[in-house]
Amino acid sequence: MKAKTRHKPFLVLATLLVLSTTGRSQQQTTGFFGKRFLIEFSGSGYFPFFTMNSGYYDADLMSKKAVFDPGFKGQFSYAFSDRFMAGFEYARYAVNVVGANQFRYSPNGSGSMYYIDIKHEELYTNAADFNLKFELGSQGNIFPSGLSHQFGIGFSTMKILEKDYNYQVNNHFANITFDEDDVRKQIDEEIRNYTKNKVRGVNIFYEIHMRTPITKWLLLSYGFRVNAYFMGVTSTASRLTYYDDPVYAAMKERRTRNFASANLGLSVIF
Repeated sequence: MKAKTRHKPFLVLATLLVLSTTGRSQQQTTGFFGKRFLIEFSGSGYFPFFTMNSGYYDADLMSKKAVFDPGFKGQFSYAFSDRFMAGFEYARYAVNVVGANQFRYSPNGSGSMYYIDIKHEELYTNAADFNLKFELGSQGNIFPSGLSHQFGIGFSTMKILEKDYNYQVNNHFANITFDEDDVRKQIDEEIRNYTKNKVRGVNIFYEIHMRTPITKWLLLSYGFRVNAYFMGVTSTASRLTYYDDPVYAAMKERRTRNFASANLGLSVIF
């Protein structure tokens, strides 16, 4: 009887050790403090590294440099293990496109064509990304907190917003008298044509990302992303004459050259 009593504390200790190890293992494979689901919202800005010299005119027709394209992102993801998460992300950006500098004008439908120089404010667009997103957490962190590597692939769209844009017509033809009202009417019609269609494409991205816990359910989220956009040009571009270089091509160029962004937001886990 004494032998059994002497070994009983060791059996209890061993049992507690096994249970403790099992508990830690379960915690490590079920996300941050046992939570698997994540919702994240963040502000974002794309930097115009290769478009800084693409000057455009603001609403007052004063030339200025291109600035970063602001936007926001929302993400819903699920942690499948202690280092892997997958989900869906929606991103929206205000991407401004350099306005026209020439207009191909036909006076009063006469059939004659003249290239008229115009000063045009930037064209406002809505750009949207719909992404499948995958995250690999760094070893040693309680995922999804800490450092992670994010990868994604998605569908992207870009559309000009219809508004009352400001522009100035410059007549360099001394022997031609233009009907300015007719010029403006034709330009406005061309703008409306462009607002009816979208530029569509796909994008892939990589992001180095960090989440810092604030509470057991709220984390500060921040990172740096690099995108590669492959934007197509719609077939209607060849039928429109508003730009010598079609507006859709300008939209595509702006989106593909502004490929690096910084992000800051908050994550909720449950």
